[in-house]
Amino acid sequence: GGITHKHRRVLPFLQEELDEECLTFISENSPLNAESLVPSLHISFMRTTLVGRDLPERVTFDRQLCFAKPEEPVSPWNHGMIVEIKQERYKPRSPIMLALRRAKAQSVSVSKYCLGANLLLPSVKMNRYKGRIRFIRRRFHE
Repeated sequence: GGITHKHRRVLPFLQEELDEECLTFISENSPLNAESLVPSLHISFMRTTLVGRDLPERVTFDRQLCFAKPEEPVSPWNHGMIVEIKQERYKPRSPIMLALRRAKAQSVSVSKYCLGANLLLPSVKMNRYKGRIRFIRRRFHE
């Protein structure tokens, strides 16, 4: 593998249109044609965040996921929630890890974008995520 060089730019919340500054930034830092980039997938969800008082740990629960292509009806994903645990150092016996194990939660690394793209954007290549998406579909009998 090679080295990834990230260049970031802060944008106002919910800004979808790329202004001239954004187009220039993308052209200077990417091989992509900045003019061809348009919104293609909207994702909405409800998030609950828990922060550990005694442990340096944060947990987010994203539920009520909905995906939509611009100008098309929303597609709800009613098959569970996405739980993300952030820890300074991996602690498999932290209270949240033990609670998730008792709830028979299964771990799979996938992004909300990949779930939505798999549902609504068949032209997006998902080869790297096929196994994960299949696992999720089997788990929720889609």
